Amino acid sequence: MWRLAPRIVPRLAAARTPSRLLMARSIALLGSSSCCTCALSEPRAEHGPEAGALSIKEVTVGDGTAASVGMWVTLHYAVRLVGDGAIVEDTRTSGCGDRAYGEPLRFELGDLGDAAVLRALHVAVLDMRVGGARRLRTTLLEPHFGYRYPPPLVERNAEGRKVVRSMHGDWLIDVTVELLAVDDARPLPLWRQQLERVRAAVSG
Repeated sequence: MWRLAPRIVPRLAAARTPSRLLMARSIALLGSSSCCTCALSEPRAEHGPEAGALSIKEVTVGDGTAASVGMWVTLHYAVRLVGDGAIVEDTRTSGCGDRAYGEPLRFELGDLGDAAVLRALHVAVLDMRVGGARRLRTTLLEPHFGYRYPPPLVERNAEGRKVVRSMHGDWLIDVTVELLAVDDARPLPLWRQQLERVRAAVSG
C-alpha cells in the first residue's frame, strides 16, 4: 500500500541547521497535498499532481541501524518512468563525479542543498533501517522532491542510433531505494577503504 510521506518523517520540527530546517519546511508541504498513486500501467501523468505530492511504499523492513537527519547514508537506487519502465538512473549501472561505476551513493541525510542528490531520497531514507528497501513515487520535476532539471535519457531509435529522449516534468517516476549503511561521520570513499584494508593486510 502506498502512503503519504509525512507518516514516516517525525522529529523534523526539531531540526536546527539551515539545511535541516529547509528539509522540515519542504516536507511540511506534503501534509496539505494529495498523494499521487497512479497505476503502474499508466504511461505518464497527463496532469501533474500538486506541489509536494509524494508517496512511499515499504518493500522490505531492515533490521539494522535506523537513518536519522545528519547521518551519512550509503544506498543503491534506481529511477524509472512509470508506464514503459525506461531507466532514468541506476547506481548499479552508472558512475558520476567521485562515485565510481556501480558504486552506491553516499550523502548526508537532510542536506537538501546538495544538488547531486535527488531530493526525494531524503524522505525515502529517513527512519529507514539498514537492509531495508522502499519505493517512492512522484513526478519528474516535482518542485520540492523531483529533479531540478530534466535528466538526460539516452535511448536507441528504430535505426539503432542513440537519441536523447524528451521528457515532461509531470511524468511519474518510480524510485526504488536500498539502504546499505549509515555512519555518524562522512565515510571514506570505497577505493580508500579498500586501500586501507590492503595496507592493513600487508603490514599485518
